[in-house]
Parts: sequence; structure tokens; C-alpha cells
Amino acid sequence: MKVQRLELVGNAISLFGQGTLNLDGSDLSLDFTATPGRLTQVLPNGIDDIPRAISGQLLKVKMRGDLARARYEAEPVPAVTAPIRKVFGASPEK
Repeated sequence: MKVQRLELVGNAISLFGQGTLNLDGSDLSLDFTATPGRLTQVLPNGIDDIPRAISGQLLKVKMRGDLARARYEAEPVPAVTAPIRKVFGASPEK
């Protein structure tokens, strides 16, 4: 199954993501960005995308594995770390 838009809205932190998983809960691959609380809900249309764009450059949370035993990884400053990984030949994250 392909998840095009998943929004988990919380009081302190909200997660916005997308990815894939099998219907039986295996082969989970979701990527999230985090924004402060309900910030995107109180901003007007058009401006509400700005916090998501900024947070996507600051922190990415990756969820891998299956639903029963998911692994979480935080990737700080992906706009900087992804090009460095490419330069040094690190394998790209799934």
C-alpha cells in the first residue's frame, strides 16, 4: 500500500509523512517530518505549508521494519547530511 499523506496531529508535536507498507503490516517504510503542535492548523492556507517545508530541512524521522517491530531513526538536517553521504559513497537510506 502506498501512503501519500499521513498526518498525526498532536498538542506538542505533529508528524506529517508518506511511504509504503504491505497490507499485512510488513515491509514498512514511512518518512515523517515534525512540526510544533497544531501550528499548521491555525495558520491560513498557503502559509500553513511553510512550517512543514522548514521542518523537512531540519529533521526527518524514518520508520522501518514492520508494524509489530518498527525501528525509528532520526536524521538531523537532511539537506546537509544527504549530499555528504553521496560524496563519501554511503549507501542511500531506503
